[in-house]
Amino acid sequence: VFPKNELSFILEVNISNGPNPWYNTKSGSNTKDRVFLLSAEEVQKYFKSDSDRQCEPTRYAIEKGAYVGDGKHCTWWTRTAGDSNGTVVTLRSNGTIRKEGLYPSFHKGADGKNCYRGVVRPAMWLKLKEM
Repeated sequence: VFPKNELSFILEVNISNGPNPWYNTKSGSNTKDRVFLLSAEEVQKYFKSDSDRQCEPTRYAIEKGAYVGDGKHCTWWTRTAGDSNGTVVTLRSNGTIRKEGLYPSFHKGADGKNCYRGVVRPAMWLKLKEM
């Protein structure tokens, strides 16, 4: 939850949920949101290299079972459908794109508890304050 004075800087934008660019799988309806996940195409546009796409999880994400592939970086989700219903394009811990996607579902963590393997990496557009 954002304080009201900060919320005014977070723009509500039209979010296009186009099909998977590799498999043409439908990704769902377009929406209007302030906070969202990037699409697979936006990931490629804003993160030019695999190393740019690597994501270090928060301590909270690790405690909840985030998959940390190399001991430092985690897998994260996009809003783009994978190659079939129920899957989403993800970014591997090494920053490569898993075009076919993964099921964003629970699995048993090392401690035996249900947890998610991928993490949410929220995005938003901000209106900068004019000086």
